[in-house]
Amino acid sequence: MEQTATEPVSATYHVFINHRGSDVKKTLASFIYHRLTNCHGLRVFLDNKELRTGDTLCPAILGAIQSASVHIALFTEHYAESPWCLEELRWILRSYHKRNIKIIPAFCDVEPKDLRYVESGRYAKAFEEHQRKGRVAMESIQRWKAALNKASHISGLLFKSNERVEQIPLGSEAFGFQKVKSCLMGPVTLRV
Repeated sequence: MEQTATEPVSATYHVFINHRGSDVKKTLASFIYHRLTNCHGLRVFLDNKELRTGDTLCPAILGAIQSASVHIALFTEHYAESPWCLEELRWILRSYHKRNIKIIPAFCDVEPKDLRYVESGRYAKAFEEHQRKGRVAMESIQRWKAALNKASHISGLLFKSNERVEQIPLGSEAFGFQKVKSCLMGPVTLRV
């Protein structure tokens, strides 16, 4: 999974949504995608909406990450179980440091401290499983933990899954749509 793009980026995106599909693809991730595309006219990358049959995953996803100006990372209960989510986060943070792009974390039933204290927190079991299975090098696991820690220090949005996303009125700032637009329009400091 640690690849670099070998194909040219075919599309430019305003926003990339990093998420654990089984947790929020049909709810929060889709809501954000539709809200930003339909109400705000932005080009948004959400894998099930933008990937086409035959696309090579790593180059397509990395290309979308590299082309986006704003990245929304949806941290959820099972996020750390996915090597894809963690690797995308690493790629996003690499772009963050190289290109000064914006990252908006959304903490869904987790808190920033859950990302900081991986060894003893909510994500501890997921990392124990990565190590037990032995499919991932320890070096990658350490990089993922470091990426989570870095992301935990970026000011974000809090969300509880018992809040119904479809009932949020248009114009609501609950998910930071104006923050996304502000990031695209001008400098916004998201670090705490």
